[in-house]
Amino acid sequence: PTVQYLIETVRGHLEQVVGESRDVRLLNDLTILNNPEKLLFQPLRQTSSIGISVFVITYAAKSLYLLTLQFLASPPLRLQLCGSTGILPAACSLETYIDGACFLASTLAIANIVVFERSLNAILSRDHFKPFAKFLAVKVLVSIVFLQSYGLELLLGQLSYTDLQIRLCYSNLVCCEVLPLSLMVFFAWKPATEDWYSGDRYVRPLNASPCTGQLADETGSSGVDDAFLESR
Repeated sequence: PTVQYLIETVRGHLEQVVGESRDVRLLNDLTILNNPEKLLFQPLRQTSSIGISVFVITYAAKSLYLLTLQFLASPPLRLQLCGSTGILPAACSLETYIDGACFLASTLAIANIVVFERSLNAILSRDHFKPFAKFLAVKVLVSIVFLQSYGLELLLGQLSYTDLQIRLCYSNLVCCEVLPLSLMVFFAWKPATEDWYSGDRYVRPLNASPCTGQLADETGSSGVDDAFLESR
């Protein structure tokens, strides 16, 4: 929005001073900068979120698949599909492939976050944004969701733990790990004076409309930033 405002201001000034000129035509040719929200920011956001989107969709499909099998095997249906005595063992053969897809989705999500963080490090490191702490919590959470389950199966399986015991250990560990991760996210995103959040606003000229936040499309009460920052 800031770039768009600058281009509109310069174009309006040139049109008033010299009318239709080569400089005005050059400004009109800056297609991306004329609408950076639609042509630059939104494609970047969609591209950078592909890994996380695939991760969420894959795990949602896995959860739906396993819940369906469990629902069919429970009363009153009692349709046992899996095992040597199951009526349709092929229905359970997909679990191995789904686990492989989940591993790929987890790896893709982590790689997506790492590439995004490193590629935009020069921008993200400005104004005390502290990208390392913010991205670390996400990378750790994505890692433990999948990698920890296989680590427990490998370790506890050697100690003759049953599948139910391994799943119980995994669930307990996740519950214990979410608390420190939540505290990490809280302190990483906690607003501070003169940090990046204070500069994340777009003030239109002459108070024509309220100022807005560029990241969350927040709307302030006026073009004066004091009231807007106070509302945040």
